[in-house]
Amino acid sequence: MAAVALLLLVFSAQLMSELRDYGIKLVQGQVKAAKDSFFFSFTGSVVYGHGKPHRISVVTRTTATLLCDALYLYVGGVQLHVIACWVRGWY
Repeated sequence: MAAVALLLLVFSAQLMSELRDYGIKLVQGQVKAAKDSFFFSFTGSVVYGHGKPHRISVVTRTTATLLCDALYLYVGGVQLHVIACWVRGWY
């Protein structure tokens, strides 16, 4: 459960930073630069699914990768357990 909280904290901090940069560029009238900065941000790569973020630290990238991979395996195992229990209930 702590891994989920840590992942949410990392993602939320990164999102707030990227939205701040996006807003500053919009206020300055740099619409294209604002769109490009959000599209290639960490959040943008997650939302749009292209997986090519720019300008994120190695620590953030490594933390998110490790937590997501670990959580993927855990959640997949729980789902398989639920399916196995559900199928056993039929017999």
